Amino acid sequence: MLRNILILCMLLTFLLAGCFTAAEQGDNPNQTLEQENAQLKKLISAQNQKIKALQREIANLRDDRDTGEEQNVDSPITVERLKVISDQAYTTGKNAGAVYGKFNVSARIKNVSNVNRSNVKVTAVFQRTQKGYPKAKPNIQTVMYTIPTLKAGQTAMITFRGFKVDHPELIQEVIIHPVAYNDISKIRVKAVFPPNTQD
Repeated sequence: MLRNILILCMLLTFLLAGCFTAAEQGDNPNQTLEQENAQLKKLISAQNQKIKALQREIANLRDDRDTGEEQNVDSPITVERLKVISDQAYTTGKNAGAVYGKFNVSARIKNVSNVNRSNVKVTAVFQRTQKGYPKAKPNIQTVMYTIPTLKAGQTAMITFRGFKVDHPELIQEVIIHPVAYNDISKIRVKAVFPPNTQD
């Protein structure tokens, strides 16, 4: 797709350059050539800006697809109300809600279709990535939960257990995804150091 855009931009540039050449020819060949070069540089600069904008848009779309930030509302099985649960979390102060040890994640799974579903498998992926290094390979832990039966219109509350926060400087998220369905949702886990410790 990007290659086709580049080819189209180059053809447009040369066509426009030819038009300016025919229109601006005069008695002074050097002046005409300088004008053509200046105009061509402006056209190329404008096309490069458009290409860069398209590249940024494509990169943003790819990031959204990879991170699962967009939810597909057409999925018959949806993920709702994610919540971090922990006995090793601060309850007051500036770190209220932040976790310094083990934690679980609860989720409400709903069958929004008119068909009963069985053996609905849902995965929870605990992902830790370094800030400022988006291309670095994340550290991943996966837990799966199976709902034996989820009738049409029914909801089920499930809990994924056994997670533990990593170093607070890492970006830590739990991504919930019903296997074989399109919906994806995630929740950020705020990690801090345990009480009475130093970094």
